Amino acid sequence: MKFISNSDYGKPVETGTIFYTTLNGINVTIHKIIHLDGWFLSCAQFQIDAQKLKAESLPGAIEESKEILKEYVKNINDFINRYTSERWEISRY
Repeated sequence: MKFISNSDYGKPVETGTIFYTTLNGINVTIHKIIHLDGWFLSCAQFQIDAQKLKAESLPGAIEESKEILKEYVKNINDFINRYTSERWEISRY
């Protein structure tokens, strides 16, 4: 998957502080936040806003973000499967 970097022209792309990719209308951004250490994950479509990543390197942050997004999608998929397969009922409690 191709990430776009905000690095200055003429400098290595790895020197950027914001890296993003878009696929099927889903935007994933791995970024730094000024005055804070480390990498952060943002994805508006999954309501993830500047989630702190444990990884210290960009490649590590990208791999960690993949695991976070896979877990998020798994949870949504589990919910959808249960929601569409179980009979519904209405109750007070």
